[in-house]
Amino acid sequence: MGFGHCRRFCFSYFVFILGLFFSSGFLIQAQTKQKNAVITPSVNWLSFAEAIELHTETPEKQILIYFKSKDCHDCAVILQQTLQNPLIARYINEYFFPVLMDVATFDTIEFREQLFYRSSYENKTTYHDLAVFLSKGKVKLTASNVPTMVVLNYNNDEAIPTTAYKNPVDMMRLLRYFGQFYYKTYNWADFQRTN
Repeated sequence: MGFGHCRRFCFSYFVFILGLFFSSGFLIQAQTKQKNAVITPSVNWLSFAEAIELHTETPEKQILIYFKSKDCHDCAVILQQTLQNPLIARYINEYFFPVLMDVATFDTIEFREQLFYRSSYENKTTYHDLAVFLSKGKVKLTASNVPTMVVLNYNNDEAIPTTAYKNPVDMMRLLRYFGQFYYKTYNWADFQRTN
């Protein structure tokens, strides 16, 4: 074995050790970044049936239904900005069983032993009957009535609809109003003045 062979071996060994050193440094750095990453909460959307089932197990937690339409600009803005706000998402998950529902869905949905579906009358496409029923008629034939949110209160005995775009501050106020049952003792105007 000559001197040249030993030198090649030492050089190869040095490159191998150097490679291990750098790769372990990158691995440690990647693990540190992963540990320090902030996990942003998002709304844990449920199907309507799941929300009803969970609500029967935990009736003090209300159902929040967000009706949207694929052609609705304000719906997309609320979903992407307002409802992605970490404080709002956390609050919704804590105080509500949230349901995201397209008003034009073709799903057949059972509620209070009645079937709701999307129907057509005289070649006019209508919104889903459950959206119309729960919104007390606020969701009708036009997309101008969405976004609409409906809160189903304790034991699903009353649906409380609210429409129009909400920025994060207004949305949080609205969520507190329903989530902490202020609507039972205050009207909306008085609550807005004091909160």
